[in-house]
Amino acid sequence: MDLKTVFDWFAEKGERHTLDLKTGEHFEGYILEVFEEHLLFGMGGPLAPAEPVKILLDQIDPESLWYWDINQKQYLPLKL
Repeated sequence: MDLKTVFDWFAEKGERHTLDLKTGEHFEGYILEVFEEHLLFGMGGPLAPAEPVKILLDQIDPESLWYWDINQKQYLPLKL
C-alpha cells in the first residue's frame, strides 16, 4: 500500500489522530487533507498554531499512528 493510501485510510478511521515524526516530534489533532507527499494537520487549543501544519508522509513513523474511536471512546492504534 502506498503512503497516500495508508494516510487516506487513517484519516477516515477516527475523528482525532496522533502521530510521531521519525525525529520524535509528537502531533495530536486532525488530518485535514492528504496529498501525494504530505498531509495538512490541524491542532486545537489555545497554544495551537492558527494555520495547519504541513507534514511530509515519509517523515511520519508508521508505528505511531493512533486514532480516536468514537464508539470505544479511546485512542486505538492503526493496524496496517
